Order: sequence, then C-alpha cells, then structure tokens
Amino acid sequence: MLRPVKNTDCMLITESMLEDINKGGWIRVFCRILVAMMLVCNAVGKPVLSTEMYEFDISHKQLGMALVAMAKQSQSQLLFPYHMAKSPGMNPVVGRYTISDALEKMLRSSGFSGGLTERGIITITRNNVKKKPKREAHVTVSQRKKTLLTTISALIFGASSAGVAVDAEIDTDTVFEMEEVVVVARKRAESLQSVPIAITAVTAETIERVGALSLSDLSAISPSAEISPSGFITLRGVGDFSRNIGSGARAVVYVDGAPVGRSYAFEQDLLDVERVEILRGPQGTLFGKNSVSGAINIITKKPHDQFEGEIVAEYGSKERVQLASRVNVPLGDTVFLSVQGGYFNKNGLFNNLASGNNLGGNDRYSARVKLLVNVSESLELMFSADYLEESTLSSTLDAIEGPGFIEAPEFNEVRQSFDGVREREYKAGTFHLNYDFENGYALTAISSYRENNFEASGEEDYSSLRIASSFFDETSDQFSQEIRIASPADGNYDFIVGAFYATESLESGRSARAEPQFTGLPFDIFVRTPGTLSDESISGFAHGNYRFTDKLELSAGLRYTHQERSIVYSSFDQIGLFTTFENFQETKTDNEWSPKVTLNYQIDEDVFSYVTYSRTFKSGGWNADFITTIEGIGFDPEYAKNYEVGLKSTLFDNRLRINLAGFVTKFTDYQVFQFIPLANGGTIITTTNAGEVTTRGLEVETIALPAEGLTLTFSYSLIDAYYNRFRDGGGPGVDYDGNKLTNTAKHNVYASVDYQIDVTADTYLTLHTDYTFRASRFGNVANTELARVAERHLVNARIGLINEESGLELYLWADNVFNQKYLSSITRSFSGTLVQAQTEGSSVGVKARYRF
Repeated sequence: MLRPVKNTDCMLITESMLEDINKGGWIRVFCRILVAMMLVCNAVGKPVLSTEMYEFDISHKQLGMALVAMAKQSQSQLLFPYHMAKSPGMNPVVGRYTISDALEKMLRSSGFSGGLTERGIITITRNNVKKKPKREAHVTVSQRKKTLLTTISALIFGASSAGVAVDAEIDTDTVFEMEEVVVVARKRAESLQSVPIAITAVTAETIERVGALSLSDLSAISPSAEISPSGFITLRGVGDFSRNIGSGARAVVYVDGAPVGRSYAFEQDLLDVERVEILRGPQGTLFGKNSVSGAINIITKKPHDQFEGEIVAEYGSKERVQLASRVNVPLGDTVFLSVQGGYFNKNGLFNNLASGNNLGGNDRYSARVKLLVNVSESLELMFSADYLEESTLSSTLDAIEGPGFIEAPEFNEVRQSFDGVREREYKAGTFHLNYDFENGYALTAISSYRENNFEASGEEDYSSLRIASSFFDETSDQFSQEIRIASPADGNYDFIVGAFYATESLESGRSARAEPQFTGLPFDIFVRTPGTLSDESISGFAHGNYRFTDKLELSAGLRYTHQERSIVYSSFDQIGLFTTFENFQETKTDNEWSPKVTLNYQIDEDVFSYVTYSRTFKSGGWNADFITTIEGIGFDPEYAKNYEVGLKSTLFDNRLRINLAGFVTKFTDYQVFQFIPLANGGTIITTTNAGEVTTRGLEVETIALPAEGLTLTFSYSLIDAYYNRFRDGGGPGVDYDGNKLTNTAKHNVYASVDYQIDVTADTYLTLHTDYTFRASRFGNVANTELARVAERHLVNARIGLINEESGLELYLWADNVFNQKYLSSITRSFSGTLVQAQTEGSSVGVKARYRF
C-alpha cells in the first residue's frame, strides 16, 4: 500500500519510505528518482479491471485517512498531494463497490476528484479552491486531463521539460460548493440530504464559528428547539425536564449512542465534538429510550493515527475564563488515544442586594478520555470515559410580585435572604465494539455505565424575608447495553435489528424549610420527601429500507418495549401545607409497540421527499414532589402519533440547500406538570394527564453560498401547540381547553452571515454575526398575561484571524450586542410567589486557539 509524503507535490511513495523522506532534501531528490523508476515498473504490470468489486468500510472524515483505507482494502496504489491529507468532509463508503464508484461516493461534494489508472493507481486532484487559495503553482482543471506519467514527470523534472502548462498564480477555474454532511440518525452513516427525518446537523466547524461551549449554546440554531442549561429541552413546542425521581423528560440526549439519563446531565461540553444531531419529532424505533419530542445525538471525535491537538484560552466579561486542551496520540499502528480537558468560570451578573454577592456565576471542570484499538481489519474496540463537575451560585430567578419585587424592581437585581447553590457531577464509562463480517454484515455493541449527582438549594419567597427555602438532591446510577446487526447497504434492501437493555436506580431526599418570619415560631420547620425509584426496560427493534426503484423507497421500523418502574416514597410535613405518609410503594409496567413507516421519493438528483407516520409513548410515573395529598400521585403513560412530510433539496451546483418539514403530532393522556395556586397562598405542585394535545407546524432550514467565502444561514419555525381537551385543568370546573402549551413560541427565527477574507496565502479573516428572534409565550398552563414571556431579539458577533501555517487563531466576540434584557421563563414557587428567570445582558471577550 502507498501513502502520501509530506510534500506539496504529488508523489507515489511506499509506506516504509515515509519517515526517510521527512529527514532531508537529498533523500527527497533520491525518492523522486525512485518514483520515476517505480512508474516504469508499474507500466509493465498487470492492469487492474475497473469493473472489479471490493468490500469497503470507510468511515474516516479526513481525506488522507479515508484514501489510505481505500487503498488498503482494494490492494491498490495511491497518488495525491500530501497537503490535501487533512482535508475534511469525506463521505462514508460502506458496501460493495468498484473503486471508481467508491471514489465517486466518497468524494461527492468534497471538492476533490478521483480516478483509477489502468495500472491500478488511485489518483486524487482538487477541483475547487477552498477557504484560502494557495499562492503557489498548481495544476488547473483542464491540465488534470494529462496522463499520469506526464504529470509525475512534471513534478520530478520540472513543468517545462514535461510540456505541462502550470498556473503560477491562482486557478481561474474556481468552484465552491457545500460539503456533504453525514449523519448517523438511523444507526448507519448516511447523507443528511437523504435521511427522511427532520435533523439539524451542527458540525464541529459550525460549533467553532458560533463560539458554542456547551449544548445549550446551540439552542437557537435548530428551528423549533430550545435548550436551557438546566436541562429543559423544548422541541416542536413540547418540552419538560425530569424535576423529580418519579418523572422523566420527553427528549433524550445521547453521547456516542449511549443515553445520559437525567435532565440535569443533558448539558455537555463541546470541545472534542465532531457533530451534534438534533432530531425533531418522536424517535421511538431506533434510539435506546423512547422520546416523544425528539432526540439529541452528540458524536465526539474518534482517536486516529495522527498526532494533533489544540489549546484554547478565553477571557470575557465578568471575568469569564475558559481553558481547554485536546490531544490525539497514536500509541502504535493500531492503538490511538485522545484526551480532552476543560475549565470554565465566570462571575454572576445578578446582584443580590441583601448578601452583596453576584448570583448566576458558574464554575465547571470537564474531561474525556478515549482509547481506540484496531484489533484487526474487522474488529474495532473503543473505550471512553468522561467526567464533569459544575457549581453555580444561584439564583437567576427574581420575584415579579410581592415583597421581593418591591425590594428589587430593577432587572438583574434581587434582594434575597439566601444565596442558593446548584451543583452537579457526572461520570461515565462507555465501551464500543464494532465487528465487520466477511459477508458485509456489521455488529455493533455499546455498553455504558453512568453516575449522576445533583443538588440545588434556593429561595422560595425570593425576598429578604426569612420565609421559605428548598433543597433538591438526586443521585442516579444507570447501565445500558445496546447490540445490533446491520446488513450491507447495497442491493434492493437493507436492515438493522437489535436489542436495548437499561436499568437505573434513583434516590432523593429533598426538603423545604419554613422559617420564623413565615411561621411565627422561634425555629425552622420542614417538609421532607425521601424516595427511591428503580427503572428497568428491555426493547427489541428492527428497521429496514426497501427500494422499489432507484427513486422510490419504503422505510419501516418497529420497536417493542417492556418497562417496569417501582417507587418507594414518603412525605413528612411539619409546615401544614402538605401531607404526611410513609413508604408509599407502587410498581408500573408498560408494554408498548412503537411503529414507524416512511415513504421516500427522490424527485431528481437534487430533490428528496418523504412522508412519515410514527407512534411512540412516554411511560407513566409519580409526582414525587411536595404534594398535598397522596391521591393522584401517579400518572399514566402518554402517547404520541406523528404525521410528517418533508422536502430536502440541494440546488444551484450545491450552493443552496433548502430543507422543509411540515408536521402534526397528536398526544393523548399528555402529562402536564404545573403549579396551581391555592386560596391560602400556597401552591399545589402536580402532574396530571390532560386529555388531548396537538402540536403542528412548519420548519425551514436553508444554507446558501452566494459567493466564494460567503455563507448565509436561515431557519424558521411556525409552531401551534395547544390543548384540545384539558378538563378541570385549573381545578374543578376550570377547563383549559384551547390553551397554549407552556414555553412554546409561535415564531422562531435564526439567521447568520459568515464571510471569509484571505489576508495572505496562509492567513484569513472570518466574520460571523447571527440574529435570533423568539416570539412571546406563556409561562403557565392557565395562559395568564402576568405569566407571558415577552419576545426577544438577540444579535451576536465574532471576528477571527486564522493562520493555518502556525496553527494560531485569535477571536474577538460579543454576545447580545444590543444588551437586550429578556426572560427565559416565568413560573410560581411552591410558596405561591410568581418569579421570572432573568438572563444576562451583553458580554464581550477574546479567545485564542493553537492547533498543533
């Protein structure tokens, strides 16, 4: 097998010579002479048949690694310039293809062209100028038609002697286009534009461009999605979070295929992330846990066979500091290691006039280690471990009525007797096994163990009076195992079958305290609600695609889930607002089928359409919270039926991408969590099953390249989410039929402009600005005007200077440029206080990155 050599010229070179070539110029001259001799030898060899089929399994994103894998798997020789080796954007190739067909699939929309000479040599050339055209000689498109021997002769003996015209300045035949995005939403690598699911795929390049540090920073990019740092995720108007051990979230977050479990673990760092896939709509057939609103799949970077890394340092407003590093180290020919670590800290932007402290600050440590072992050409093992520890000085909540509001009416100011704290810690280990059979089938097994810990304390009256405060805590241990078999993707059909098992143990000892100024007593009194919960589920699933013609395809999936949940829960109340009982025990069992059927039609080469029906469920549970009666503590499963139609198009020579999705999702027995005010000034916290809910809407995502270096992005969603039937939703005789779902904005807009300007051959400027609009929405089920969250308009901007030769990048950024003061939510505490969640104003900073 032949590899590229570290040289700006094309070379044909043996793998064993690679190290010698990098030692000195005289050896390079010798090797060039050797290349000519090798070409003569190749000329008398046996020609390779262009129609011969090979089994390929190539998933590398970088050009060099992908081509080396292709040459190895087809026993071919390889020719391409070394400086192209790290070019990103290659498409996966899995299945049985000729070399020419495999090259066409791999290089589609990558900006490269490939071919196979009659002597079996794979050749690669660049057919477009990427971010910054090199101011050095390179072969134009018309000259690529020259024979291999003539081209190599030019590189060895000089252009003039070979009779090849070389453009010494800039290629005038420049082509720019979008790179193809590959996703694994259906458990196999596929082009984003041919997957019949509404997906926003946020690549590593986009993450860097917008300056995202964690998952919640991507909230605005995907239409109809909102992700909060606390783990509250809303997709298509439907959202919630796992507030107590008796309930779970409607959306699920996965890291490399393994679920992270509880809502407070959803917020993940993004330093070593290759891609984030945000899937909107019910996902009940191929993902481990049922998700009725959507799923978020975080794919981290795999270790590989090149030494590389990066160091990041950032400083911003309110002493915001980020320090992070990542390194990839090959430990041999088959063992590769990557290590990532990060630290983030910022002071709070909310002034507590009572304590003098700034609230809302954050202190976070994170780390991830991955070890990849290629046991053989067929067997791959990967071990990963990640850790996060975070502490936040609360609270960003501020009273908008009562004593707390009178004492501190200004935005970003509170006067609270108690500075709360929010702390979370998680650690996880995951093991991946991938085995490729000789017949083209592939086995994947994912084992994961995770521990999550969460604590939060804070005010409940949000004033300087010592009235009430609360303490939340939760620990969870979870284990999951997924195993699946995937058939080859060639032929008229393909399929995936598998099984998923998960078990989780949760424990909580939360409490609330009523203080002397509330009770008139000289001491504090409490309500305590300790509880434990066990959750065990096992599922079997199958998903297949059948192609009637080259254009028409039927996709269908079916999942069966058996889930058993058991709770032991108590409540000990001294305050008098709640109830007392000990060791309430109950078990709930769900056995459900989740089907999905999709019909896809490729209208033409650039336009793909689909129509989908799916059904899934969210298991029942218990309102293990501060409650007033044990009656009705349990709630039933909810069910969702989704109808969707979509259109994905890539137009104007791959310079414009427009994706559309229209949907209607019907819920029955919808689980509603709400705070209901009482006549005595307190609040009932309850979860009930509303009768019916409908969410419907339209989603638009576009990316355009109107000129070289200029990228325009636009997304929009129109969401109408409401209760069809919610009888007695506000108490006996108070119906909420027709009310809007909480925290659901009807209109959502995201637009960004990115422009790249060449400064020198190796240096360029990047300019980025984005705009986000979110319409007003209600913070409670009753839809009262006092709980309406106003619309918001946000503008962010970044400018960067990148030098690829040195690996140094410098950025200047500004968030919320126009300092808009806005809210993220409005709700009530159990003491009856109406509170709003404030957000930060404008902030600026600088960031440096060094790549090596």
